[in-house]
Amino acid sequence: MSAEETEAPIDVLTASLIEGKEKITSKTEVAKRVVQGLISKDASLIESVVANDIDALDPQHYINTFSQLFENRDLKDFTFTEKMDGGQVLIQVISADGQINFIFGVSKIDDWYFFNGGVPTVK
Repeated sequence: MSAEETEAPIDVLTASLIEGKEKITSKTEVAKRVVQGLISKDASLIESVVANDIDALDPQHYINTFSQLFENRDLKDFTFTEKMDGGQVLIQVISADGQINFIFGVSKIDDWYFFNGGVPTVK
């Protein structure tokens, strides 16, 4: 039996959430795209890692709200660490100077990962 025959089909709801999205299979890659989107004020980077969901955050509003914290920074200034919290794996992002501490969740739909929100905090 081939792998194609044993894979479960993606249900209709899942298909609508992932339609047209690039498959990202790393939680850290999701985090890096969100931070890069905030640094560059590029909503398309955040949009690329948000599921197609009516209740999903608006990437442009997210950038308008938080991008000022990321001005004059570079992606290499941040460390990305997976952290367990009550059975859920969260991603912790900390700036090299310790000023920004950003913890957010990543949802998994089948084998795809998506950003599901978080609020950067500043010391």
